[in-house]
Amino acid sequence: SIKRDYSIFIAEDFIDANVKHMYLYYIKKNEKAIMLTNNDLQYSELKKHNLPVKKLFSLQGYFYTALAKKIYLDHFILDYLEYLSPRQITIQLWHGVGLKPIRDRSKFRYSYFVSPSKWTNETNFKKVFKANKFLNYGYPRNDILLKKEDKLDLILCDTNIYNKIQKDKQKHKRVILYMPTFRENGFDMFPLDFKSLNEEMQKMSAKFYVKLHPFVLDKYRDTLKEENYSNVIFYNTVGDVYPILKYVDILVSDYSSIVYDFLILNRPIIFFNYDFEEYVKARKKGLGQDLLFDYDEFSPGAKVKTQELLLEKMKEIIEGKDEYEKERLKIRDKFYDYIEECMSKIYQLSK
Repeated sequence: SIKRDYSIFIAEDFIDANVKHMYLYYIKKNEKAIMLTNNDLQYSELKKHNLPVKKLFSLQGYFYTALAKKIYLDHFILDYLEYLSPRQITIQLWHGVGLKPIRDRSKFRYSYFVSPSKWTNETNFKKVFKANKFLNYGYPRNDILLKKEDKLDLILCDTNIYNKIQKDKQKHKRVILYMPTFRENGFDMFPLDFKSLNEEMQKMSAKFYVKLHPFVLDKYRDTLKEENYSNVIFYNTVGDVYPILKYVDILVSDYSSIVYDFLILNRPIIFFNYDFEEYVKARKKGLGQDLLFDYDEFSPGAKVKTQELLLEKMKEIIEGKDEYEKERLKIRDKFYDYIEECMSKIYQLSK
């Protein structure tokens, strides 16, 4: 019979943070772990650091999957799942909680489905996924927000941006991160005038980092290269933002699940929802449902639709005004049953 002693980590298109941090946890414990990815750049980076990695959808990839005791993933990849033995343990970490409904994913039954809270499982995941057990252990990527990162944690992270932010912190500059979500209805315009935003950031002694969704970044890569601002910086990678997130003073987002991870740090969030009506309409058209929860109740922060109002709110926060802490903690406690040591709980599954 096959001796199954590997743990496999499957990452299609790009290596997302949950799979990455769980994989590194295994590496640090000297466990037999292999990352499978079809992202050539990230594959090369893992290779460069002598980390065990194989190409996804390759013969070797399928071979090691057959030898795996545990299979971790945070997306839905039927190509691999359909051929597994019932004796193998499948652990779905998924890649985010939040406001957005998920298409039905019940074609496959996992051994375990991991999420941050019982409430999230009941209101969301159990309706679209199948698993023998739904667990409320939290997300691997959020462990990094609460501990000092080491060299390995910075793999697949934009170290150039990381180093810039470390310098900003030393100079007592405020770090603001803008992370808009992916829009099914397209992303035809940037709602920001970066030139004037740059001038305002200089006045506020703040740096404004822009991290776009990988699919959006592909579309705008060339136009963004032309500009070089002192205080507006584009995060130019599909890489891991979590080692950087912990140094962010203000998060600017809209409908993205990053908001719900940032709640762990209990710092101000501004919701720049300039296209709220169009966004909701497009989601309803594509998925038959707009948002899972009431937007106002579940977005604990100022909501703004123009650059002018965005600047006003950032200025207020920098001057010390934070009126949403109570709401943030209330929402955080719904979304998280545990906020520490998530990986060690997940690691124990069928040891």
